[in-house]
Parts: sequence; C-alpha cells; structure tokens
Amino acid sequence: MDRILLLVKYDLKFLSSQLHILRFVVFTVPVVVFMWSYPVQLGALTYIFFIGFLTLEGVYTNVLFRLPNELERMSLFPISWREIIVAKGVSTVLFTLPFVVLCAVVVSYASVIPPPSDSLWEGILFMLSATFPMLTFGGFLSLDYPRRRVSLNFDEAPYLVFQLIALGVSSLPFLVLKVGFGSDTACLLFAVLAGITWYFGIVPHLAEILEERRDRVLAQSSTPTTLL
Repeated sequence: MDRILLLVKYDLKFLSSQLHILRFVVFTVPVVVFMWSYPVQLGALTYIFFIGFLTLEGVYTNVLFRLPNELERMSLFPISWREIIVAKGVSTVLFTLPFVVLCAVVVSYASVIPPPSDSLWEGILFMLSATFPMLTFGGFLSLDYPRRRVSLNFDEAPYLVFQLIALGVSSLPFLVLKVGFGSDTACLLFAVLAGITWYFGIVPHLAEILEERRDRVLAQSSTPTTLL
C-alpha cells in the first residue's frame, strides 16, 4: 500500500505540471459564454460533470503515459505492473474531482437559471457510474495509442473523438438505471460492480499485456530501449 501511495503522489506531481489546466480553460470558457448568452435550464449537473470528463481527455486517454519513457522507467522499480496501473487509476480519479467540482461551480454560477436542488446528487451518481468504464477505455487506448507528450493543438482532435465515444458508452448505465428506471440503488450497485471488475479483471489484464510486451522486447534485444 505504501508503494501505491508513493506512486499516486508521483503521478499527481506530473499531472499538475502538464497542460490539463489550460485545456480545461479552453474547453470550459465557451460553455460559460453560452450559458451567459442563452440562459437555459441545466436540468442536472450531470451534463456539467460530462464536460469535466471531456476536458480531461489527456488524463484518461493517456493514463499510462504521463511522460516520455515513463513506463520504461517504472519497469526498473521493484514494483509490479498491477501496482502501477492501480496507482495511476487512483491518481486519475483524485485529479478529476477538483476539476469537475470547479466546472460545476463555474457553469452553475454562469447560469441565469439555477440547477435543481437534486442535481448535485445526480451528478455524483453519474461520476460514480462512469469513472471505472472511463478508466477501462483509457487504459486500453493508452496502450494501443500512447502519446509521449500531451499538447494543445489540432493533432489532439482524434483523441477528443475517442474520449467522446468513451464518455457516451460510459454514460449508458446512468442513462438506463437512473434516468430510465429512476433507481439510485441500481446506479450505485453498478458503480460498485464496475469498480470490482476494474480492480480484479481489467487491471490484471492490462498488467499481463505490459508484461508480455516487456518479455517480447527483452527477447529481441539484450538492451531494450522501448517498451511498446
């Protein structure tokens, strides 16, 4: 547990040094301007949290590659791939919380019509039900399409499309269980099951893929320089 906590601290440090705050501002400002120009009923902060997830595209779609050669460096540490993946998932969630809260506060303030009183709870349900599916999509996407540097330019557009698709799929449980059937309990139960599936199913599978790729590289060269 101590090693995972140290990894979480390490990951949060480098997340805070990247361009995610700038990306957040770039994506959020147009929404705020729209809210001021065309007052609408938000209905629920769910939509605002959805925007928060979208602004953090680089955090989720590149969850395993915060820095160039990061996994290669971590492979030298006396820790398992599973611990690395769990730590990165925890740091991603911790990094997301202040962003979605800030997004909710800013857009709610910008809205002429205040959100309903139960919208905060609905937004929390959405976050709980969507987080682990988002981590799952992000883990596999970062393995297949790793970025050695997250920037802010038009080259990032395809990843935004990936993030939007992942968000759409990850939103289905909330839309079906909460919006469709009106069941908070079912939505919470799904969030718990999704977390268990991620920890006991997805994390070991991603760790196995990383281990296989490392072994393949080691078999090809006695002095490997890259993991993927």
